[in-house]
Amino acid sequence: MRGVSGALPSRCPCEPRPTLHRSLCSGYVLLLLCFSLAWTSALAAEGAAKVRVVQQVTVDSLDAEQDTTEVEPFVPRNLTARPEPIPVGWASGVWEWDTEALRSTRAITILELLQEVPGVVPLRAGDYGQPASATAFGSGAGRVRLYLDGIEMPPLDGGVVDLARTGLAGLDRVRVERRPGELRVHLFPLEFTDPRPYSFLEVGTGDLSTNLFRGVFGHPSAFGGNILVALDRIDTQGPGRQEPGTSSGAHVRHTLFRGERLGVAWDFRTMTSKRPRDLWRPSKVGRTDLGVRSRYEWTDWLQVGAFLRNSSLSSDTTDVTGATLEDIMNGESRSQLGAHISASRGGAWLDATYQRQGGPGWASSDQEIRGGGTRASIGGATFGVERQGWSGGENAVSYHARAWTRAVLGVSFFGEIEDGRLGVPFFVPPQLTEDPDPGEQPPKPAEVDPPQPPSFSQGTGVRMGIEIRRRDARFGAALLSIDQDSLHALGLPTDRGGVPSAGGSRSGSEISLDLPLSGAITGLSLRGSAQFWDKTDSWPYVPERIYEGRLSLHDVFFDSESLELWVAVGARGRDPMSLPAQPQAAANIVPFQQSWYAQLQVRVSSVRLFFLWENLTVRDKNQDYLGRIQPRTRAMYGIRWTMWN
Repeated sequence: MRGVSGALPSRCPCEPRPTLHRSLCSGYVLLLLCFSLAWTSALAAEGAAKVRVVQQVTVDSLDAEQDTTEVEPFVPRNLTARPEPIPVGWASGVWEWDTEALRSTRAITILELLQEVPGVVPLRAGDYGQPASATAFGSGAGRVRLYLDGIEMPPLDGGVVDLARTGLAGLDRVRVERRPGELRVHLFPLEFTDPRPYSFLEVGTGDLSTNLFRGVFGHPSAFGGNILVALDRIDTQGPGRQEPGTSSGAHVRHTLFRGERLGVAWDFRTMTSKRPRDLWRPSKVGRTDLGVRSRYEWTDWLQVGAFLRNSSLSSDTTDVTGATLEDIMNGESRSQLGAHISASRGGAWLDATYQRQGGPGWASSDQEIRGGGTRASIGGATFGVERQGWSGGENAVSYHARAWTRAVLGVSFFGEIEDGRLGVPFFVPPQLTEDPDPGEQPPKPAEVDPPQPPSFSQGTGVRMGIEIRRRDARFGAALLSIDQDSLHALGLPTDRGGVPSAGGSRSGSEISLDLPLSGAITGLSLRGSAQFWDKTDSWPYVPERIYEGRLSLHDVFFDSESLELWVAVGARGRDPMSLPAQPQAAANIVPFQQSWYAQLQVRVSSVRLFFLWENLTVRDKNQDYLGRIQPRTRAMYGIRWTMWN
């Protein structure tokens, strides 16, 4: 994007206004040109569609007289999905993005997707490629969990998974379950629903030399089953063009089927983050996940499955002369071997998992059973029990339950509780001595204390409220309460030295609003949410106020629906926030944060043009960790193209 990023004036970084002005002006010009092109192309597509219909009718009429042979159509196959019948919505605390929603969102990373969930606090150590995570209800290590097709992805270099090493390429759905005591993010790989080979390309560029590439190819009938290949990369020069960061990776999956009921899939995922050496060591670390899973559909309501997965870290140590991987991080992998059984019949469902786990710093076994049911005349309920086994005979058991009523006169009630004990995954890497001079012997690891026995956090979280619906409008309000005996840092490089602190109790409330404004303009709506907590300076990751609101427009044009438009303008922010206490740190509170953003996306047939703006007001103090300033502003544009061969 030469007009935005390639021709930035050589000014002092403290003078953001000319950059913002040039970015906005370039964006407006491109916006007008692309919208004009989109409208013209849509009209052409509309006319072409009518011509194709007439031609198809003629051809079909001729073929009907000449060819009477029936060809059985090919039906794509996928591994049988495990039940996920919990309704999606603010009341249930579950949000989901399907394939279409992922193509339409302004998010280009999983973290940005989580920002759209009310009450979730993103935790970024800077721009793209830097350590990243998220939390809700103050959840720390062991309570922010990532799952891939129902199997948990183990944290490897901290108490949670670093989201900078997890990409969106090759995903079909993302489902977020925000519990009062946990934040669970479920990733589901692409499923085939069309007999044609599928390709998806996403390319973008913008300020701060930001570049995005995401490519996906899937074939529903190849190598005896189906195959998926995905590439993912985003890189930037960061704030002031002084903090370059890159996240890049690939995903390969091959699925085989035996008979009508058995399916086996192996998959390989790798993602590498590259960061400035003066900020993070090692500066280049890659995560690799290799696994095999099988599903057998015993009956139309019962399935069983098994899985084996190995996850590991690798490091490029060229920035530490002579050092080896073991000198700077624990290179031992973490493995999982388990089985599950799932049943779903009528309005009831059940899912149970048992797995053994290997590797340092996390549970040696994990068993979980979930279930629930719905009845249209009453409502529904779900429950879950999880037991973790740790070394030394320690166990941790937690419980979760939620219930909701059916709407009566547009009013429904809901409640949710989570209680119990969870283990805290940990990582204790050796520490390097001072940097070696060129030609000297490689440094030796400094003496470190042996890993401590596992620690646990006991807590209770409660959420209950009311939801009111009138036609397409919705309003909800809920009371919140959390109680924990100890508070733990997430354990990533940003706060790995965080000291666990005594817990306590917090109480709060939250509201949510969806208000259609189609009476003024078709497709216009207003959406917002806010979360409020009582005042305390000792509870990390829980600001007193978290809010988000946006005005959006979504509409489809022409009978062929060949032109679609998305426009959104909004803001999100939070009050000052405490962080886990650091040894010898004078302060652990980050200041107030607010960011205004905008999005424009136009779809013409299967091609989407997108424009994104962030931090429109050019706030230069936005930060989630002390001193890790986020970009003052950025404009991006690009293309998303879905192709069927």
